[in-house]
Amino acid sequence: MVSNRFRDTRNQLIEAFQQRLAAGEKFKTITQARSLAESIIGEPVKAGTPMAKAVEEAIEQAIVLRAKDIISLGLPTQYTYSELVNLYESQPTLGTRTSNSVQMQAYSTTMPLSYLAGMLAGVTKETSVYEPTAG
Repeated sequence: MVSNRFRDTRNQLIEAFQQRLAAGEKFKTITQARSLAESIIGEPVKAGTPMAKAVEEAIEQAIVLRAKDIISLGLPTQYTYSELVNLYESQPTLGTRTSNSVQMQAYSTTMPLSYLAGMLAGVTKETSVYEPTAG
């Protein structure tokens, strides 16, 4: 179970991850990212726990927000793709699985692949997309 303290600091945690990614910081290990989370949440984040999964989801949210910032710059496709690859390489391995994520076969698509898929499909801000297998 995720603590109330985590719920209260979730947005602050997402923002901290997003700011560090925007500054070019790399999280080489999940332990490094958890250490940052612990300093914000004020409690330990132990591997394999619901709290560890919640922290990883906060990291993923920060990555999505950072990717949106990169894409919104409207730079040439090659540059944008390269920046999304750099972003992908900045994240730690997010490997915590819950019984629900295993049952639902929930796997995140990387930002570089998502960007290319959107480009190839011609997705724009005015486009509605229905993808029945997406989570």
